[in-house]
Amino acid sequence: MEIIHALETFHRRIFKNHVLDKAEYRNKKQIIIDSVPEEHKAWLKDKLSFGNEPSLKERLIELLSEVCKYRIVGKIIKDNEEFIKQVRDSRNYYTHYDFSMEKKALNGSDLYYLTIKLRIILIIHLLILLGIEDEKIEQILQKLEDYHYNFLIG
Repeated sequence: MEIIHALETFHRRIFKNHVLDKAEYRNKKQIIIDSVPEEHKAWLKDKLSFGNEPSLKERLIELLSEVCKYRIVGKIIKDNEEFIKQVRDSRNYYTHYDFSMEKKALNGSDLYYLTIKLRIILIIHLLILLGIEDEKIEQILQKLEDYHYNFLIG
């Protein structure tokens, strides 16, 4: 849970944290709020206060698109859509403990491996943020793969 929360926070701080232009969203939100009865306006305004933020899925798509050029990512994540679905379903289950989602969530070693993959994505993003060149990042990742994460490959 800490790794996915770290990635969400990282995305929120480093990447664009809105879906629509802020003025466009503000206008749409006001139109929607104006269209409901007065007794529901405060509730709806509160519910829409974070409605312009990217979803976890959108955040993961963007985070993955930035790191897919590194060899290790292609080795450990064979299907981006399935990976994102596993992350989203597991995070939602373990955050909200909605028993209807329990069967979709990973557990045991599958959850552990998912966490390690997320950790690698976070490490790559931090290396990029530090301004380390792609070639050096590949060297670092190769060492990580050789000594720590070779069990994920294959």
